[in-house]
Amino acid sequence: MQESILTIFTFLKLLEVTPSLISAEDLADLPQLDQTIAKFSANQLEAVAEEIRIWLSRHPQVIAEYPTLQALQRKELDDPPPRNRQQESRIIPNFYIEEPLPNSNSEAMIVSEAQSGTSPPQKIPLLDFLRQTIKKNIKRLP
Repeated sequence: MQESILTIFTFLKLLEVTPSLISAEDLADLPQLDQTIAKFSANQLEAVAEEIRIWLSRHPQVIAEYPTLQALQRKELDDPPPRNRQQESRIIPNFYIEEPLPNSNSEAMIVSEAQSGTSPPQKIPLLDFLRQTIKKNIKRLP
């Protein structure tokens, strides 16, 4: 996976975990990031990833949550869900990246599992999914 796509994908995972691993204080800076990445097209993913890295450098506590995200994903894969529902549980987003073939004009896509078992997975361009996810998190701000 290209480094730029991996950066965007990891950032998406951090934004999508529920309940959020990111504080409201950190999320308050998302509108600025959204405005910045709105200037880029799908073939400028390296520039988008660089803007995410800049944003993350201003919010080191978000990066500090990445090991938590990894641990949650491993636990989800390796351990059965706890029987005690009073324990805090987090929902890990269920999506993956479909990368374009080398030397093709197609773009990276997010393939998101459908909410119901009967509908097919949704394919959304990576940059569109990023912007949608950022906007969804902006709406959560007080």
